Amino acid sequence: MKKQGRLTISILTFGVLVLGGWALPALGQGGNPPASTKESGQTSGRGETAVEQTVKGSDTSVAQALIALENKWAEEAKNGNADGVARLLADDFVETDADSSVHNREQALVLIKTGKWEANQISDLKVAVYGKAAVVTGIWLGKGTSNGKPVDARERWTDTWIRMPNGRWQCVASHSSAIK
Repeated sequence: MKKQGRLTISILTFGVLVLGGWALPALGQGGNPPASTKESGQTSGRGETAVEQTVKGSDTSVAQALIALENKWAEEAKNGNADGVARLLADDFVETDADSSVHNREQALVLIKTGKWEANQISDLKVAVYGKAAVVTGIWLGKGTSNGKPVDARERWTDTWIRMPNGRWQCVASHSSAIK
């Protein structure tokens, strides 16, 4: 009888710990939403960031890391630093631009070197994580020149990221479409 009592207490203790660990993060989630977030600069109006909306049940830290990589990419490209972007792109990276031109990694890096930007910013980032793969979407606003041609554009983009065997995330594909 004593053993059964210990078993019952053990099961109850385990249940409280598991349910408590699951339920505790939900405490304190009401109230006013934050005015902005580091992840995307915006909230949904429901007090959730784009990361929280798109990666529920997934690894939020991966989503935050990918958003940081996307922001680094935008900043390095604005500064014309192709070497800073090169680390983010897989060797077999392919990019389809809004004008339907297709570029491999080296061609994309050359375009970054030629860019002179007044504005090169991303927003509305959303992340979906699928194990060792992830898709990040957002909006890009660019004003300046690229390859000597004037650019004044607003585009939606989709980037596909893979966690490489060395553990580093790299973008393998990027696609942009003009917002009309």
